[in-house]
Amino acid sequence: MSYLSTATRTRLLAQLANLETQIENANAALTSTTTQEIESYTLNTGEGSQSAKRWDGMKLEQLIRRLGRRAEHIRQRLAGLGVTNMNVRRKDSL
Repeated sequence: MSYLSTATRTRLLAQLANLETQIENANAALTSTTTQEIESYTLNTGEGSQSAKRWDGMKLEQLIRRLGRRAEHIRQRLAGLGVTNMNVRRKDSL
């Protein structure tokens, strides 16, 4: 099993917390887009204009999956799972 330094472990835990927050935000955005029917809109008041566009639901689902894979990778690394360095050599007698 490989050893993670305290600094590396702290950095990975901070990344994991950040990813979990991003996943929660993406899930909330996906939930809100499923209840809305507006794709995009523009507001022009004469003094200025603003426009907004809603994210596509499939893009949000892909983002959630990608963030989940990154979070799982960090969890496995923190648990000491995965191959970090492998060197296989055969002896002549085998």
